[in-house]
Amino acid sequence: MKIRVILASKFRDKSYENIADEYIKRISGFGEVQLIQLPENKGGSGDSENAMSSRAIEKILKQTEGYYLISLDLTGKQFASESFASWLKNRSELHKKLAFLIGPSGGLPKSLTEKSDELISLSKLTFAHKIAALVLFEQIYRAICINTNHPYHK
Repeated sequence: MKIRVILASKFRDKSYENIADEYIKRISGFGEVQLIQLPENKGGSGDSENAMSSRAIEKILKQTEGYYLISLDLTGKQFASESFASWLKNRSELHKKLAFLIGPSGGLPKSLTEKSDELISLSKLTFAHKIAALVLFEQIYRAICINTNHPYHK
């Protein structure tokens, strides 16, 4: 299993990055995992289509080439932890390489969500992108633990 989490911004606070690194370390015992942080586009209008430059979109598409692209979006499918574990196992067996895309504060542009293989949502709640990244890493780790009968989930 190979997982990329692409954050269309950067952690500005080292404490968030440290937590992400801890989950990356835990997940890496089961497969390759990578966090890619892209620089935020300055001067975005709040409109997600314009908030990300075409260069940033191209960079994301290049980083996800050959990967099954899963974008986090409010309209995406929601899961309980156990069903996410089953879904992740299924997707990783079918596709081997998964890329999760977390957009900037204005959300992902339609041009990216339309190119995604699947949309998922972490919750009906809206999270700051740095919080969404931590929740995603924790849920990936939890899913792996559920699938391997590791006691973390209990």
